[in-house]
Amino acid sequence: MRALASVFISYRRDDAAGHAGRLCDRLNQQFGGQRVFMDVEDIQPGQHFADAIGRTLDGCAALLVVIGPRWLDLLEQRASHPEDFVRLEVAAALTRGIAVIPVLVGGAVMPSGEALPPELRELSRRQAVVLRDDRFDDDASRLTAALRGAGLAPASSAGRLARRAVLGLGVAAALGAAGWWWGRGPAPPVVEGVWNVQLQREGQASYRVRLTFVRVGDILTGAVDYPTGSGTIEDGVLTGASLTFRTVHVPQFADEAAVIRYTAEVEGESMTLTAIDESGITRGTATRAAAAPPVP
Repeated sequence: MRALASVFISYRRDDAAGHAGRLCDRLNQQFGGQRVFMDVEDIQPGQHFADAIGRTLDGCAALLVVIGPRWLDLLEQRASHPEDFVRLEVAAALTRGIAVIPVLVGGAVMPSGEALPPELRELSRRQAVVLRDDRFDDDASRLTAALRGAGLAPASSAGRLARRAVLGLGVAAALGAAGWWWGRGPAPPVVEGVWNVQLQREGQASYRVRLTFVRVGDILTGAVDYPTGSGTIEDGVLTGASLTFRTVHVPQFADEAAVIRYTAEVEGESMTLTAIDESGITRGTATRAAAAPPVP
């Protein structure tokens, strides 16, 4: 069975990590977390980078190039780096016949063809989408409409598309999957409760976070305890085993709230977390906290 089409978000962590994370949250809600990719991971030493990126782009209906104020400067600074993922991602997508959509954030303007290296000049001819902070919802809605036009189905339609594919596999396979089509498959994972995780950004010390999830109807919320303070869990969405949410807290000695966006994959009593904020990406595996013993 062919996988449902997906979308890949290309961005520079030093340029637009926060905007890319916010966009990822919105796309996860629209299309499902399993079909939105933000990073090329698990490239092993000695593996050909262009080949690895090409395999990641297989099945993608679109690549979104998130361009912030520093995107072009960073591209020029890394012109001599053969392992510049952003350059490789965009160049590969432009040659593969998939939709490539520039997404301008933070007041950035579209680079001219003359400012881009030869393999990326076609990007300047693609219609850009502007995501403005004060009109994010409206702008993101236009972008998701464009992605649907490129072949991505909304999450609510994914089951119908997959059902058509399974019918072609034969009666036995269809019968084996029938319970899933009608909503009788495995129940979604239980995420309510307390989870502990050691988060770590590459090259930095890890730190411990305690997450408490609470479900009220279809709404998943809760609280978070960071070393720098406590806050709330907001915008929780559970799609299958994929979870997206954000946390908001005012760190100690800071004046403004810190917003950290998460994607997570739940498997039993563990949860693989990816946290995105303006400083970059942090990862860790959370485990469910043991239940407190009953009070005698």
